[in-house]
Amino acid sequence: MSVAFKFVSLCLVPCVLSLTTSHAVASVITFESAVAPTSIRQVQPMTPYFEAGFAIRPTGIDSAIFGGLALPMLGNPDSNWLGWAQNNVIRFDRVNGAAFSLTSALLGPGATARGPVSITLNAFFQGGATANLTFANLSTATHSQINWTNLIRVDFRTTDNGGLDNLNVPSPSAAALLIFGGLVASRRRRTR
Repeated sequence: MSVAFKFVSLCLVPCVLSLTTSHAVASVITFESAVAPTSIRQVQPMTPYFEAGFAIRPTGIDSAIFGGLALPMLGNPDSNWLGWAQNNVIRFDRVNGAAFSLTSALLGPGATARGPVSITLNAFFQGGATANLTFANLSTATHSQINWTNLIRVDFRTTDNGGLDNLNVPSPSAAALLIFGGLVASRRRRTR
């Protein structure tokens, strides 16, 4: 192993370990603490929803968090979820404006949808780039892989009443552990 690699590895280990003990953001936005299981809470432009340092900011008034027993999302029983109408856009971002990652979400039709829905995510990345991803013809709650990093905001749009739950946003400490694991693995490969 080269001296330069050892030096870089030794310098990076304390940095990575310090990241693992830094402020961590919740890994999954679940809406569970937003309302009681039998309740409904309106989420509107003047009353956005905040959880674990993230914000749900609708552009219109047709959105709410539904208790899982009040109005269940098809395929996601007993879990609170966010529902919104097709004339509304759900904006998802960090409260402090920092970049974040979104690896997956549970997407599907809302309880009052008239059939399958298509949900499009519009990504706005740090540096100005954009991307779109559409999950078409969802007839039940579906675990949807997204795997975007360096995000500033994600907009959710739906073709009919849509449902959203379990937004997976890795914490900084989780990312640091992945980096640390990669360093250890690369070091092991080089010493063999």
